[in-house]
Amino acid sequence: MTAGAATTNVTTTVTTGQKENNKNAANTKEYHGGSKRFTGANEALRGKIFDVTSREAVHQFADTLKAIGDHVGQQYTHGGDVRFMIENLTDYTFVRPPNPQDGNDQYELESWKKQLDLHWKCRGIYEDNKMKLYSLIWGQSTKSTQSKLETHDDFQDCRTAYDSLKLIKILREFVFKSHNRQYKYKAEDQAKKNIIIYDKPRKRAAKSTSRECGT
Repeated sequence: MTAGAATTNVTTTVTTGQKENNKNAANTKEYHGGSKRFTGANEALRGKIFDVTSREAVHQFADTLKAIGDHVGQQYTHGGDVRFMIENLTDYTFVRPPNPQDGNDQYELESWKKQLDLHWKCRGIYEDNKMKLYSLIWGQSTKSTQSKLETHDDFQDCRTAYDSLKLIKILREFVFKSHNRQYKYKAEDQAKKNIIIYDKPRKRAAKSTSRECGT
């Protein structure tokens, strides 16, 4: 290979890598060019995100979680198991095939062995899918949401194990905390408005009384 050809190949590789990095950056940044909003790292789930600071955080959480459940159910190997986990917020229960009734029956024994192999295979795929799901959820979370999640007491263990079920529960906890806090602020604002509305007629009445008394 000539020096010129080598230079061309290196340039092509770098350019391709830069394009891919730019594409990912465009998908994951909250704002791009001062106007583009965060849409998530997964192109198929574009716009389906988690943002605990949003006023629509509760609705957004449910909507995004449903979209992710549909996605993994269709795209992951044996995705129905992990979809069940997402929808029910509990691990899928794999039932171990019962031991053969007649250990001397060769056909029954071989059939049982195959069922047992499939059982352990499905469990392994399920655990792999849960770890993949962790990265998927993290990539659909805004930077501010990620920062919030990292403050949770259980987050380090969750991240070490790539425990997507625990991550969903932590995320849900912050979403509803934010929602309750916003509801509290709205209630306080409404109470203040009610006081102002109530005070206005009283103040007008007090002024009128003062004029009538010549004060």
